[in-house]
Amino acid sequence: LGDYFNKVGCNSNDDVAFFAMDSLRQLSMKFLEKGELANFRFQKDFLRPFEHTMKRNKSLVIRDMIVRCMAQMVSMRAENIKSGWKNVFAVFHLAASHQDEKLVDMAFQTTTIIFEKQFSSTVDSFQDAVKCLSEFACNPLFPDTSMEAIRLIDLCAKRLAERPELFKEQTAIEEQVMVADRVWVKGWFPVLFELSVIVSRCKLDVRTRALTVMFNIMKSFGHKFSINWWRDVFNVVFRIFDNMKLPEQQKAEWMTTTCPHALMAIIDVFTQFFQQLAPVLLDDLFNQFCWCSQQDNKDLAGAGLDCLESFVMCNGRSFDTDLWDKTISCVVRIFEDTVPVKLLSWRPDPSDLRGSTRDVSTVSPILIPRRPTDMSAATPPKHHASTGDLHPTVEEGSAQGSEGALDASEESAKQDGEQTQEENVGSGVAVIEQSEPVSEAEPSKAGKLEKKSAPVDGKSGEKLEQSKPLERSGSTSTIDSIASSRHLKRELRESTFRLFITLLVRCQVQRSLISTIDHILFSSVSSRQEDHRLFMAAASQASLLPVPSHSVPSSSNPSPLIASASRPANRRLDSGDASGMPNDEAMLLKLNANQLLQLVDLLSKSHSFARDFNSNEEQRTVLWKAGFMGKSKPNMWSQETQSIACVLRILFRMYTDEHFSQSWPLVEEKLISCWRQALAYFCSLTSDKQRLDWMPVLLLLFHHLLQLSPERFERHLRSKEASVIYHVARLELRPELRCALCDVLERVHTHWHSPLN
Repeated sequence: LGDYFNKVGCNSNDDVAFFAMDSLRQLSMKFLEKGELANFRFQKDFLRPFEHTMKRNKSLVIRDMIVRCMAQMVSMRAENIKSGWKNVFAVFHLAASHQDEKLVDMAFQTTTIIFEKQFSSTVDSFQDAVKCLSEFACNPLFPDTSMEAIRLIDLCAKRLAERPELFKEQTAIEEQVMVADRVWVKGWFPVLFELSVIVSRCKLDVRTRALTVMFNIMKSFGHKFSINWWRDVFNVVFRIFDNMKLPEQQKAEWMTTTCPHALMAIIDVFTQFFQQLAPVLLDDLFNQFCWCSQQDNKDLAGAGLDCLESFVMCNGRSFDTDLWDKTISCVVRIFEDTVPVKLLSWRPDPSDLRGSTRDVSTVSPILIPRRPTDMSAATPPKHHASTGDLHPTVEEGSAQGSEGALDASEESAKQDGEQTQEENVGSGVAVIEQSEPVSEAEPSKAGKLEKKSAPVDGKSGEKLEQSKPLERSGSTSTIDSIASSRHLKRELRESTFRLFITLLVRCQVQRSLISTIDHILFSSVSSRQEDHRLFMAAASQASLLPVPSHSVPSSSNPSPLIASASRPANRRLDSGDASGMPNDEAMLLKLNANQLLQLVDLLSKSHSFARDFNSNEEQRTVLWKAGFMGKSKPNMWSQETQSIACVLRILFRMYTDEHFSQSWPLVEEKLISCWRQALAYFCSLTSDKQRLDWMPVLLLLFHHLLQLSPERFERHLRSKEASVIYHVARLELRPELRCALCDVLERVHTHWHSPLN
């Protein structure tokens, strides 16, 4: 009889099919009057023709009839339905993806009644029920229904937590499932999995809501999960980051919005259940951090490092030596995978030699394809001005600041060419600019500044080629070869742009990684406060800033920079670090000497790479002429100075804390070598702005040298290589820096009791 109803229900004549479904409804209502015994599946058999017809018959009239039949059965015979719930949810699942609003609304209203009034009777078909709600949520035409469906899934999780015993009853299908795991297999896993399906299929607002609900369920009921359940949970969660099947434009939005949101939520869950999750899932979490940092999306790469920092700051006090080793290995891996090595060797393709002949004044900035709503993604976070107004951000004035360590600025791009940027905004691109102006001594620039830029195509950002009209020669091969050549050149330029985008993101990751290490070891504000304090002290001594009367140095009070020189050198940081920050905000003492020296070596490599790039004028010119960073020559001044400053902070802290006393000889050797090389490099600089970037580093160095004990001070300055400090005195320095240097030289004079030459 069921096969007959299947055939008649799919009849092309709506009257025939309608009559068949109505007859089946009457017969089903008779069957449902008697209910169903346990472990029997008769209801599922006689209701299956409804499901078959709903799937095969495309007529809206017949589908509406089937949904109404199901609604009537639920309304009048819900208490007797057992195995038939599977067919009911299958019909509503098919209706959920329909485009007709009335049909979807009727099916969803009935589904809502089922979950609110008949939840306990639907346990055997719970997976089908949640899958039905997921399908309602994934219908893009009815966002209100989607949000309400997610609310019902959240309600299911709460009911599941209140009555888990309903899901522990054994059925014939679950004989091989352990009793303890039945509530997971039948309840929790379907809920979390279908929420992940909603995240992967829906638009931004719906998937954001689904993502929030999914992680709220983990936070609220995660204490009920076993470790095997958590493994399954994170296998589902990490699928959120698998976006390879998405279109390129949707992939960019996914990486900018959903992935960072998911990563931050993972950190919250991991922190809440750290003791339970760390032994088995920490490696997977660190792998996810590494994956995020390697992406070409600035927001996702930055979110990976931010979440790494947040995770360590929240849980670092619970780390043992093994966990710290894994953390350091993760940081090292991120650094090694994101070093922009191609910056030192890139050359334009021989077939596209625009860089050697193009007009300097017409070099266009890099045009990065973006969604029109993602214009802010081209601007990296502002670098902190650690020495008052010495380092204004790009927004405060790129002409005055020395911030240009491959920093992007929409503001400077707007100043260089408002018209070009307006065209780019209309086509969904972001303009990347650099803040370092090109030196007037650059070859071939003089005499070309007055030339006008070639017109720029607003859609592609490429210069319109000015070529003579083709002569009609009757041959199509010439035209085809020219078109092919233009196509190859276009592909070459696009590949170059993609490479430049990758290099820009990696440069930002390198700088962010330095900040992450600094924040983990010294807290997020300690280093900035120390830099600001040292600059204010030097400025006060140089009489450049108004100083309160109680803080003005007098003959009886030493200068601010050497006031602490008489303090004990071998002090512990138990009460706080050198910058006044309490220890409970920093992790430096949680690491052993070997781990800290690993970070020192890592930061030294970062400094060396940035220094090599900044010293390679030829390569920087090649990149500039190729359009990298727009109309300004790229540099890595920020990475160069921030990395060496972090190295000095780590080594000086290790050098003055008894916790690392066994490593003092090695630390002293590294420290002496570090600051001497730094001063020698500073003496070789020719750019005033680059020297200005080094000012916080030198203030930090001089301050810590003055704090050394007499014995250590002598070991640092007695050798022949220490004469580099006198070469610094021959340079034209800012008054603040000169005052700090004078304090060091004054102590040298006092220590050896001999006049300075």
